[in-house]
Amino acid sequence: RMFLHLHGRICSGERLKKYESNEFIFSFICTLLRDIETEENENKNMLVQKAIDLMEQEFKNLDGIQNVANRLGISQEHFGRLFKAEMNVPPGQYLIKLRIQCAMQELLNTDDSLEKIAEKCGFSNANYLGKVFKKHVGTTPMQYSNMK
Repeated sequence: RMFLHLHGRICSGERLKKYESNEFIFSFICTLLRDIETEENENKNMLVQKAIDLMEQEFKNLDGIQNVANRLGISQEHFGRLFKAEMNVPPGQYLIKLRIQCAMQELLNTDDSLEKIAEKCGFSNANYLGKVFKKHVGTTPMQYSNMK
């Protein structure tokens, strides 16, 4: 739009003021850079949103963050930086939070064994579930289960 306006003025024979073409070029470049930065930020947000959707839908079956990054087509390091900048938490912690929430639901609503709950919620085994659960919730899974 800016270019077409300037082009029309030049084609109609109008002479530009001193430095006007320089101002145009500077303004044009700034506009392009602003558009590119906005597009990059939107793409970052889209990648993080795709990661969140993927983790929320498939947290039980994901092998880890590397799997998420691979499916998004970016490196694990880049994914970690994008996710942390957007969500203020590393993606691994977000994934663990989803798994713990699943375990909490299972502990309160089923009588399944800890091993079965660990398997349902994406933990490698009951011992790991117990360790992570205690660290994040402050009680053991059995103590939490007894709350029902």
